[in-house]
Amino acid sequence: MKSATQLRKALNHKFPKQFDLDIGAGDFVLLTVISAQFQGKDRNIRLQQIEPLIKEAGLVPGIIELYTPEEAANDGISIQTTPENSPPTSWQEAIAMLSSGRTVSGKKSKHTIKRVVFYSYKGGVGRTTALIQTAFQLTRAGKRVVLIDMDVEAPGLQALLPPADTLLEEGLIDYLWERQTCFFDDNHKATIHLSGSNQGKRTGIVYSVNDPQSRRDLFVVPAGKIGQRYIQRLSVLSTAHLFASTEDPWHQFEQELWEQFAPDIMLIDARTGLNEWGGLSLLRLADEAFIVLYPSQQNAEGVCFIRDLLKELGGVQAKLVLSPIPEGVIGDSLGIVTK
Repeated sequence: MKSATQLRKALNHKFPKQFDLDIGAGDFVLLTVISAQFQGKDRNIRLQQIEPLIKEAGLVPGIIELYTPEEAANDGISIQTTPENSPPTSWQEAIAMLSSGRTVSGKKSKHTIKRVVFYSYKGGVGRTTALIQTAFQLTRAGKRVVLIDMDVEAPGLQALLPPADTLLEEGLIDYLWERQTCFFDDNHKATIHLSGSNQGKRTGIVYSVNDPQSRRDLFVVPAGKIGQRYIQRLSVLSTAHLFASTEDPWHQFEQELWEQFAPDIMLIDARTGLNEWGGLSLLRLADEAFIVLYPSQQNAEGVCFIRDLLKELGGVQAKLVLSPIPEGVIGDSLGIVTK
């Protein structure tokens, strides 16, 4: 919303870090300002500093609360301290950011791994196939590539690129679950790791697949082994808590990944649709994003919404990849496996 962005910029200039802003239905402005500029002034005088900014942005004054610092303290009112341009972790957060005029300034990490997300609004359009082909091409170009399966409700990477040395027992979900739910100290240490071996067998969740053409390895992080334990751990995980601080599960995962494997590029296979894991991948993690779709009306509405949302947030410009694979009865009649 350009009008919300315009108003936020004006408020930032006049009341930096002193306001909460939201835009409700009908372009009604919901605003709280706490400022020493209101000292000794009645409400009408205070409003004269605010209402022109709202009208200049083409919005409608709604619920406007204006306090001095002393009045706010007496009433228990405070301003939220959420980082202004922190990337959202869900579709709901993204919509809330836009409605309040906020955008994403960029994603900073302690490492140099580039995150590239492959997403599709609907399944069966060749998204995972495109990701795997891209991984092999990048590997042949000399890049160190790691594939991350975040299609957590229907993981498939371990089936298309199975580990050669031992059966899959645990994956990303197990690692994040342990880091989020367990307490560690000198007597209680983590049991799920990215790498490791015992009697010549791999024990870490990350395994490698060799490209016969380049003879280079690419690394795979599976979601996990489907079963009762996997479902229980997935249901416990909170995507919002994966990024609560720089010491939380996802940051630990990326830092260990960098220290142990030093990949150049992380290719993320995202969950389809408007769900929390797909939103997490696109909104929080993506440095670049490819949306794979079959050009049909079923895909158009959702894909356009997501592409425009990402563009307005300013974090990533998604690239559309048109799948040549027919869907429905035509694809079935050809016997094509799309994923």
